[in-house]
Amino acid sequence: MGSFAVKGVPLLSEVPSNVSFSPFSSICQSSDAPLPLLQRVQSMSQKGGFLGFSQGELSDRLMNSLGKFSGRNFVSVFRFKTWWSTQWVGTSGSDLQMETQWVLLDVPEIRSYVVIIPIIEGKFRSALHPGTDDHVMIGAESGSTQGKASSFDAIAYVHVSENPYNLMKEAYSAIRVHLNTFRLLEEKTVPPLSDKFGWCTWDAFYLTVDPVGVWHGVKEFADGGVSPRFLIIDDGWQSVNIDGENPNEDAKNLVLGGTQMTARLYRFEECEKFKSYQGGSMLGPNAPSFDPKRPKMLISKAIELEHAEKDRDKAIQSGVTDLSEFESKIKKFRQEIDEMFGGEDDGSVS
Repeated sequence: MGSFAVKGVPLLSEVPSNVSFSPFSSICQSSDAPLPLLQRVQSMSQKGGFLGFSQGELSDRLMNSLGKFSGRNFVSVFRFKTWWSTQWVGTSGSDLQMETQWVLLDVPEIRSYVVIIPIIEGKFRSALHPGTDDHVMIGAESGSTQGKASSFDAIAYVHVSENPYNLMKEAYSAIRVHLNTFRLLEEKTVPPLSDKFGWCTWDAFYLTVDPVGVWHGVKEFADGGVSPRFLIIDDGWQSVNIDGENPNEDAKNLVLGGTQMTARLYRFEECEKFKSYQGGSMLGPNAPSFDPKRPKMLISKAIELEHAEKDRDKAIQSGVTDLSEFESKIKKFRQEIDEMFGGEDDGSVS
């Protein structure tokens, strides 16, 4: 066991002997980055380096401690759902959340900050995880039993700076130069589209979005004298279903984002409510009707259902055994949502 120190200040203790640290310049030998960016990163290369580890057996998923810390404030970002990340704070390695994407540690002893960022190496992605007894764990996985490894030289990047904002810019500049898999904002040209007004359907419809609602939404903007120049049809158009239901049919009556988190795409095409729409029908004499109040009513009722389900789950955690009142309320809300959709077999909103 050893320790990992920054400018003489111990940051991690009980660092396993199979963990390695390599200076930035010893790992990053070449890059396709623009020369000014490359030179800037090289001029600060002494401020960062890479963590790695080695184990005895090949595997497609490896977990290893990087050491432990406690009594040190940190802010982090972790992936709490398949598509979403959020902030988390704490004071020890055990306070970290699963799938932490980066952790920024306060080091007041030297008036500095240190960031640890799990990155990609070869076929493996990585993330930080909480360990027992204040340890910081790093997990590396390929996602396939055909992709195996036992050691890594640069599975995480560490950087130090006196300014937390400069720290993140410097760290990601170094990672960009090292990985060559993405570009920084400074390397990109802002597209002309960014100067145009657009509309995203999410806040208006959530998962209840359908062609008729989209048409009326755009029309309302146009009637108000503000015509969107581009349109984003957010979640709700895909063909998804949920385990236990017919694998070849769309999941019915989804409203809030949380209800689709366990759903999966079953085909790379739009769902039936979009597929069945006849182009131009909104301009004809028999245009489908649209009640602008219905999406809001569905969303409001779905929120009531979500709260009822959370109340039931809290009751279970607190040891309540008679859940009949909770289940009755949940059943009532679900029936009301089905009726608002037009029946259990009708997953469309029109």
